[in-house]
Amino acid sequence: MQFHFILVNPARGENVGFAARALKILGFSNLRIVGESLQNSTLARKTGYGSHDIMDRVKNFTSLESATTDLELTVGTTSKQRIKRYDAHHPTAIGSMLDSKSGILQQVGLVFGSEENGLSTDQLDCCDLVSTIPLDTEYPSLNLAQSVLIYAWELSKTQPQTEVPSHQNPNLQQILMDEVQSLLGQLSILDKPLLTRRILDRIALLNTDDSQLLMSVLTRLNRKS
Repeated sequence: MQFHFILVNPARGENVGFAARALKILGFSNLRIVGESLQNSTLARKTGYGSHDIMDRVKNFTSLESATTDLELTVGTTSKQRIKRYDAHHPTAIGSMLDSKSGILQQVGLVFGSEENGLSTDQLDCCDLVSTIPLDTEYPSLNLAQSVLIYAWELSKTQPQTEVPSHQNPNLQQILMDEVQSLLGQLSILDKPLLTRRILDRIALLNTDDSQLLMSVLTRLNRKS
């Protein structure tokens, strides 16, 4: 399983550098930036000392959609309560959930918003799941690099999948989500965005065994239709 950390419109080069250092010390190397190429700024290079190799390999994109096209599951991070999302999962829960998907999931994205405004509602809608760090303060906000560090720490506990068992499909996560959305379209549920979002959120949480079980049911339904 590979993790890709995506910074959406970061405002300060120094935060990009600090984020790269956080990834470096915890064993991650995939950093993507939506917007300006701040990884090349003087401040980013200064604060990212020791992690220039990560910044040299940064992939830049013009939109969040293009930055996540090749990913099978994305987790959007936010400190705000969003009315369109019922569940905002603790970072620890995200790590455990991803561990439970070993064998059916290969490419995962962690998405972080800008320092000023975070991710917009539309940007969170592009993500499969939402996560938040619970903070005991009247102003629940962390520095961008601090947030990256916390999630990188939690994900560093997950066990890398060295070999996919022959009975498992490493692309099952994406196939399952596509099949569910197709079924929701046939049932006219896609016309109800809140219900659709709720269903997709719950499907995204399924572990390997439950995902395989649901996929077998959908396969039989498709055969009958």
